[in-house]
Amino acid sequence: MSERLRSLGLVLLSLLLWPSFQFAAKRRPRPPGPAERAYARELDAALSWLRANTSESAVVLAPWPLADAVRPVRPVVAVAAPRAGEADEQAARWKDVARFFFADDEAEAHAAALRWGATVALVEKPFPGRLCRAAGRCEYASPDGARLNALGLRRTLAGRMSQGASFDRFEKTFDSPRFAVYLERNAPLPRPAAAGRHILGLARKAAAAAARDRAALPVSSGPALAEVSLWERGRLRGSAVSDGASAAAAIESAAARAVFDDPLRPVTAGELSRLRIAAAVSRGDFAPASGRLDPSRSYRLTTGSKRGWAFAYRRTADRL
Repeated sequence: MSERLRSLGLVLLSLLLWPSFQFAAKRRPRPPGPAERAYARELDAALSWLRANTSESAVVLAPWPLADAVRPVRPVVAVAAPRAGEADEQAARWKDVARFFFADDEAEAHAAALRWGATVALVEKPFPGRLCRAAGRCEYASPDGARLNALGLRRTLAGRMSQGASFDRFEKTFDSPRFAVYLERNAPLPRPAAAGRHILGLARKAAAAAARDRAALPVSSGPALAEVSLWERGRLRGSAVSDGASAAAAIESAAARAVFDDPLRPVTAGELSRLRIAAAVSRGDFAPASGRLDPSRSYRLTTGSKRGWAFAYRRTADRL
């Protein structure tokens, strides 16, 4: 009798729980919210920049789990913390990643990068503090390890990089609200032609918009300085110099103002398609416009079906 009651009870329990099982099976994962979508867009932009502006052999320093996202694009020093019994080299790699980001001395960080041939650092904002144990510097992390504390933001390389600081051995080459990329200053400069084409593309697009709308961009101010000139069969048709918050902003402003350099005969939209464009960036952070450019070279490039020139140069005193 007791066996029958037990069996009956199990049947009733399964009937009661069956709707819940069905609901769980049919329930879809929660779609990402605005914050997750914004994070994914910025990460994709940073990875696209790495793919376009670093050599395929460039080794990247990135904290876990960010390194997992970088690995399909470029080699990384270490992906995750080593498990018990794993090779000593994996443990050494993991510790050097932590030492690099938690170093309070640039020379120490550079030495950790050199041991594995790393020339690129991808920094997340805010920078996670969970690497502090591997570096032996948890005084720089919040109690829960979620991020750097105020002292860590002031002293560690990761904290200073996340705030856009300048360094002797590393320079900022990509920046967004959630990510920054720093390159070793002596690292190779790949694909300069692609970078120059991007500069010319920015200039041509801004000039076309100004000619179409018959309005120049408002004058802005900032640390970057660019000059754009428009040429027709070797004759200067218009030119302008402009500064801006970034190289991209300076290029766009100068290109739009060059359209109206001759107030009696501004460049028209139909005329612009026949003109060649020359763009020069002489001061400022080149990264928002083009990636990293060699300041000692100039490039003659093709943009669309027309010829164009892009120049980038920087005085020794000008530092990012």
